[in-house]
Amino acid sequence: MKTMLFPLSLSALMLAAPSFADSYQTEVSAGYSDHSTFDNADVWGLGVRQYLTPVSTDNGPFELNGFLSHASYLEAGASFNDNVDTLGLGGRFIATGDWVLGASYQNIDPDQGKSADLYRIEAGRYLNDSTLLTGYYSRLDWGNFDADTLGARVEHYLPLAGQTGLHLQGDISNTDADQGDDVFVLAASGDYFFNRQLSAGLGVTLVDSDNEALAYGLNDVSANTYSANASYWFNPRANVKMDVSKTEGVTGMGWGIKGSYRF
Repeated sequence: MKTMLFPLSLSALMLAAPSFADSYQTEVSAGYSDHSTFDNADVWGLGVRQYLTPVSTDNGPFELNGFLSHASYLEAGASFNDNVDTLGLGGRFIATGDWVLGASYQNIDPDQGKSADLYRIEAGRYLNDSTLLTGYYSRLDWGNFDADTLGARVEHYLPLAGQTGLHLQGDISNTDADQGDDVFVLAASGDYFFNRQLSAGLGVTLVDSDNEALAYGLNDVSANTYSANASYWFNPRANVKMDVSKTEGVTGMGWGIKGSYRF
């Protein structure tokens, strides 16, 4: 799904959230993103994730409680732009032996032209308490146009001294479109946790494709893109996150702000 970003009207609720919660089962998010030079690039979004069992906030940094708890969940999200609306549903289930199965569906509805459907399945396993390896397949159906993607993803959290730690992610994928346009993507990111509440990170997405429109439709980036973010949890329930990105060959920068609340 596209990044879910939040309106500042949630700030009062976030600051009022109790600081003594030691578990949660629902996480909601909302927000806003835009680009400094593009017209009609603003996106409003909403999202919700429902965990099937309570998630402890005592397990690692607040940002990674769900990941480190090996928690199953269902989720839904929507994003709205002047030119296109997107709706999505998905879920991830952790089975016995830390095997992981996931599936998602996304409908992309532009104001002009035909709508598109994006289906995705994933499977993998936790290699240890803090390392997850998955492979995935997705299919984009857009009228007479189809595209199939195969990829693999790894996620790892490395605890350091005290409450500090490093969260690393990597993703590699290749898309084969029925009109001969391929998209190869290699992405990597790292977030440093200063403590359980505060983190900052950098990321890079490398894109090799002759079809920028297809690359953007699948990955939200059309060319090599570099990003930075900062995240702060006011308490175990309330979070605000900001990010900026720069794409090669594109004037200006993208930016966004996201808020989350748990209960």
